Amino acid sequence: MRVRAKHKVFVQCPVCEQHEWRIDQCQGRSTFGPWLCKVCCNYFKFTLRTADTYEVEQIDGPEGRNTPVTVTLVSQTVPPITVKLNTWKWGHSQKDTPEEYREHQRYFYNEHTCPTNWLCEVEEISVPETVCGRLRTDRDPHGLFEFVSVEDGHYKDPTTV
Repeated sequence: MRVRAKHKVFVQCPVCEQHEWRIDQCQGRSTFGPWLCKVCCNYFKFTLRTADTYEVEQIDGPEGRNTPVTVTLVSQTVPPITVKLNTWKWGHSQKDTPEEYREHQRYFYNEHTCPTNWLCEVEEISVPETVCGRLRTDRDPHGLFEFVSVEDGHYKDPTTV
């Protein structure tokens, strides 16, 4: 039996050194970007110089600089569930007034998007509960969801098949 090894090539963010981009799929291209670092919010353009050397240039983002924001959501359940999202105020929203930005976010989370689109950004889930007659916030919400089953294969929505 023969097997073929595959190597994945990554470039690390030169500013924060915490984020990295996979670039092996870009082989054959001499330049690519702009790509956003999801940690420090800087944009970079990459230029191939030798077979294994890239020049990285920090550039202004396509729509300006992104800044970190925390979005807090509360469920309509009893007890209510508080969800905090670490997300970004994108460059195109930087000139919004605080009231405009708040209204845009209210519309986005309440009406426009499904929670499955932002669930990957959940940083903390808090479930209030009464302990010894006092309300406290449980930062370890085990039992919030109940296991039902496990099945082989990926789920396919029967309404779209």
